[in-house]
Amino acid sequence: MTIEEAKNILSFHSQRNPDIKHSKWENGFLGCINRAVISLNEENFHEVVTCIRVLMSTFEQEKIDSTTIADCWTIVYFTETSIRNKNLDDTTKKILEEWIEHISYIIFCLLDGCGAETAFEMYDMEFE
Repeated sequence: MTIEEAKNILSFHSQRNPDIKHSKWENGFLGCINRAVISLNEENFHEVVTCIRVLMSTFEQEKIDSTTIADCWTIVYFTETSIRNKNLDDTTKKILEEWIEHISYIIFCLLDGCGAETAFEMYDMEFE
């Protein structure tokens, strides 16, 4: 996956891409959460993390791409809002909380300059 592909895919997962007819817009990370009945799709979570991994060099630059950051924080913010405001069963709530914890931690570490090894350590231990 190239940097441009990762940015594009992330924009669909955050539902910030203007192409709302694209299947990933509706079935991406937030698309599955913004439904009346949440549909968890672990592949979406892993694809978001993969996009961030591809984009990690952009997080470590002095001038950060605001579109990429906005896509990431849109995913985090609206998932957290759904956790708080929707009547979710405990299992769904726990899974979403874990996914957002991983995504937030990875982004924080990359922005803080901790490097990829630290940023992805917990994710890699749990999922690979």
